Amino acid sequence: MRPEPLPRLNRRMIGALMARLPDAALSAVADPRSASYTRWRIGDVLRSVVVGIAAGCRSLADTEALTARLSVPVRRALGIVRRLPDTTARTLLVALDPTELRKALNRTIIAAIRRKALPLLPGYRFGVVAIDGKVTASRDWDSPFAQRQRPSSSEPYGLVRTQTCSLISSPGAPCIDAVPIPAETNEDGNLPAVIDHLVDTFAKTFDLFRLVILDAGTTSKANAEHIRSHSLHYAMRLNDNQPT
Repeated sequence: MRPEPLPRLNRRMIGALMARLPDAALSAVADPRSASYTRWRIGDVLRSVVVGIAAGCRSLADTEALTARLSVPVRRALGIVRRLPDTTARTLLVALDPTELRKALNRTIIAAIRRKALPLLPGYRFGVVAIDGKVTASRDWDSPFAQRQRPSSSEPYGLVRTQTCSLISSPGAPCIDAVPIPAETNEDGNLPAVIDHLVDTFAKTFDLFRLVILDAGTTSKANAEHIRSHSLHYAMRLNDNQPT
């Protein structure tokens, strides 16, 4: 069996990261750690993690290995000061408020809008956002975003649910928001909060989209009326088990 290739960066990736990482203003993310973590600034950790994702790292251990072998010129270009221990990255990531990371993503999208990098694809006359639910199983269920499952034949586990918002009317269908769903609700109940944030962040100021596409999990009269209250249009999927 061939070993998996090591994660790596090419010149194109490095150039894109150099140009676009500043848009996210990662150093502005609120740091949940105590003052004793002065050796690693939050911006340095998050930059290293994003670079690891871009390089194809599949774990924080891969990211540590990648940051250990970067050349000095690449370190300087990307703002990575030294090897990032995987334990240091994990300590920060598990403590971060997801809202802070969403702000960084939103800042990146707003910067792209301002430099006119999100044009409409041929055939589109206005922006279209598709909202889709995602779920990840976890051994942790004792958190605000993990819904505990109690199967009769195995140990309990948690489901971490999010709603991903993609601008499908622009090249690459960029993700413009990723919203964690609180454990006490579901996709249907969380949708109004998702729509409100999208409107406040993008639609009011930038007229980024006018149509919202939803799957059957969020199809309801209440959600349709909420979307229309923002002067937006909707396209909702109906399944056979939704006769009314």
